Amino acid sequence: MRPLIYAPLLVLLTACGGSNPLKIIKDSSADSSARIRTSEEQPEEKYYVEAKHFDLKNFGVSVLSALGPGMKGFKGKYYPFDSLKGNILVVYDKKKHKRDTLDVTEINLLPGNTSLEYLKIKDVTRDVGFDKLAFILIWSGDSDKINSEIIGYAGDTLKSIYRDYDLIVDVKRKDQWTLTGHSWGEDEVTRHVDSTYVFTISLKTFEDTTSPPDTLVTSFDTEATDTIHAYRVFRSGAYKPYDIMPGTTLRVDTVFPKLQTVVISMGDSIVLRATVEQTQLKIKVSTAG
Repeated sequence: MRPLIYAPLLVLLTACGGSNPLKIIKDSSADSSARIRTSEEQPEEKYYVEAKHFDLKNFGVSVLSALGPGMKGFKGKYYPFDSLKGNILVVYDKKKHKRDTLDVTEINLLPGNTSLEYLKIKDVTRDVGFDKLAFILIWSGDSDKINSEIIGYAGDTLKSIYRDYDLIVDVKRKDQWTLTGHSWGEDEVTRHVDSTYVFTISLKTFEDTTSPPDTLVTSFDTEATDTIHAYRVFRSGAYKPYDIMPGTTLRVDTVFPKLQTVVISMGDSIVLRATVEQTQLKIKVSTAG
């Protein structure tokens, strides 16, 4: 990709920078009383290059990489990773000819990086009922794990509304002050991943909560690594204590997170119930997530 110098952005950052900030330095000397002194800190010069651009109907969205001054005029195909000083998001309103910026420091992407193919956005403005733009930003994080974030305008302010260290599947407006949606999550028994975890966001406080669904059908074939104290369930409804010994093959059929209960089957005829506490860490778990 041809490096793109974002001149308007450089002007914006210069105009907003003001005078050099004062840094408070704590001098921890040998005696117990610490001296406080101030010194002027020169702001680090940065060079901005567009890593990826998205063209929407009324907005343009760009992810810029902030590079050290030594990268100005760089002609290589791949930028060295230690040259990256952060990433920022620039949203351009095509009608008002106005730019807004937002730090997206967790993305850690450089121009030409192969992870850029996973950097995507999904417009959810209508789904969340915002007057201005809202979208899900998706990128590949550590160990190629997909991360996502809902970004949008709260009033006239561009801000991060919700971040998930997994993939956000969907989001919608529940009521005047609440957003709700689904994301991928991992159940605590098998480490099986499922796309039905529910998150809610308060538009008053921007606090969020995430919870698993009431029922997780895993149908996960595995093996006991330690003794699991369970109860065998008979057709009559009667229960009888039953110990699953290490090395026994079994299937985790269903996990009920709220009830903290696991349904296990062995063969075609034995159905068992155990607690989440009794089952987790006592079976071979999924590594596919």
